[in-house]
Amino acid sequence: MLGKDQHRPLIWEERTANSGERAAILWWLVVLANVVGAGTLIALTYVPPGQITQYHLAFQSLATRFSIFDIFPALPGRGVSGGHAFGWFVKLPWPNEPISSEDVGTAVMLGGLATFLVTAPFIHFLSHGWYARFDEFRNSLKDGALFAYLRRFWSARLLDAVADYRLEEKIKKIKEGAQDIPKKESLIDRPDIWTGLEDESRRYIGNVFARIYNEQYGLRAFVPPFLFIMVITYVNAAALALINKCAAGIQTCPGYFFGAPEIIVISAISGAYMFTVADSVMAIRRRSLNVSDMYWYGLREFLAVPIAIYFSSTLPESVRGGAGNYVAASMSFVVALLPIDVLFKQLRRKAYTVLSVNPQEEEGDQLLVLTGMTSPVVALFLSEGVYSVEQVACVDPVLLAIRTGLPFRLITRFGAQAIVRRHFGESTKDLAALGFGDASAFFDLAGLRATCSCYADICAGIRNCVDKGQDKIPLALIEMKIRHIACEEYTQMLGKLSPLAPVEHERAGVFERRCSKTPSCEAASNFQRASAAI
Repeated sequence: MLGKDQHRPLIWEERTANSGERAAILWWLVVLANVVGAGTLIALTYVPPGQITQYHLAFQSLATRFSIFDIFPALPGRGVSGGHAFGWFVKLPWPNEPISSEDVGTAVMLGGLATFLVTAPFIHFLSHGWYARFDEFRNSLKDGALFAYLRRFWSARLLDAVADYRLEEKIKKIKEGAQDIPKKESLIDRPDIWTGLEDESRRYIGNVFARIYNEQYGLRAFVPPFLFIMVITYVNAAALALINKCAAGIQTCPGYFFGAPEIIVISAISGAYMFTVADSVMAIRRRSLNVSDMYWYGLREFLAVPIAIYFSSTLPESVRGGAGNYVAASMSFVVALLPIDVLFKQLRRKAYTVLSVNPQEEEGDQLLVLTGMTSPVVALFLSEGVYSVEQVACVDPVLLAIRTGLPFRLITRFGAQAIVRRHFGESTKDLAALGFGDASAFFDLAGLRATCSCYADICAGIRNCVDKGQDKIPLALIEMKIRHIACEEYTQMLGKLSPLAPVEHERAGVFERRCSKTPSCEAASNFQRASAAI
């Protein structure tokens, strides 16, 4: 049982009561991170007057004792000022060149500004944008469509919620009548349970979907990557401030980041930071930000320098070192701005070349047969493991819309086409020219079977499209395919997504009156002639 508050309107209460509080808490976390970061910098760099020698000796002893190079002697950069404990990532300029208070102040200010800019879009999304994405699904999945969706993809959860609700109702009545408390009944193995269940579940079905949505795409999942991005941004910004004099040639501090020149380090971190802010703003504006995207942002900032060093090493020897560092710096900045998939493709290609492996490229040409499918959309589908039209018809459209960032209606449009293509194959292209390229049209057509005399003529027109006018396919087979498409649970959900899709009794009467006005079904005859001409 989900508990006594299982039917509480979770999403709506959180929106009205907690969005402002959530934004305030997140901003306080940003302030706290800056305070802790500033305190850490001051504690690590402050040297009491007259105790410089003792301080340096104490720190050198500690650094030597816990040196990472004593554990991993093969790591690059061992020769950098003795291989201190921080030499594996960022070698602080000890013991020869103490950091001035001016540098610390610059690091604190730059870290605060960077964390403010990088976290502001995320805080707005977690306070407001997340709910706008949820509204997109709830505005489409109204009561009937929502029930059909849960029945198709989350039937066990739906039945469990129904059983919980029934048990609560019984307990409520028993407390009033002083009877024994019953046990929770199992509804999963009862084939008759769906009869009349839609009306019964109408009162709480929205909260069942809200809880499923929270489990798959809840706000709490965004907190760890948010904290990681905030911390790594502050560290990177502080590091840039501490090495600015090195890049300007005022002081010497070689090899602070894996032995890379300071100008390459600055370019790489700046490019990764720009990519994080720009791409996150675009994703939030498109309502397509995912938890995985935020983890990628953090990883991009964390590995900005190693990636820049790798691509800089691919440059010709003639442009390395000296003035060539500016070429490497430009390349590092540009590489940091590359999208994740493009960057990974280049890294894999280099690895395949070194290992002499011939990779099999992911093919998504089959998906291009769907109307509205483009190469960028295919790339999104491939990244989620959807390679075939059959997968489009089987995958959960809500989860696929969340993970790809595409509009929910577009995902269901692809699913509707995939269902028809499953039954009619390549003939779907000819059917699409007559408006029967998606399952919703067949759902509407199935409702005309008992109410409109033009049904047979429309079926004959569909047959003409399928067998190119040869009349070799029995008409009964076409009617069977229409029933199969219309009776699929996915199609039932599609039929209820739009107010025009369901064939209600009133709408059926309209069709019947139209057919009675044209006994010869002139419209259907025109349809049949048009299909024969294709």
